[in-house]
Amino acid sequence: MRESLLHAAQRLPDGVIGRRALVGYGDARALQGDSVGARGAWHAVALGPGTPDSVTQLALLRLAELTPAVI
Repeated sequence: MRESLLHAAQRLPDGVIGRRALVGYGDARALQGDSVGARGAWHAVALGPGTPDSVTQLALLRLAELTPAVI
């Protein structure tokens, strides 16, 4: 499944489907304990080109959940 998500993200990197696939790829990496890989995928979506949308917000949410709060 992880490879399918990565393939979709590579084929349509700037579209909603590709960006959402990249968020899913980050989710899969996180479930496997690869927080660096997950962060990289979510970061690419969050800083990608175009107007921020719900996929951007989802990536930012995932990044916030991964990063512990500093008090």
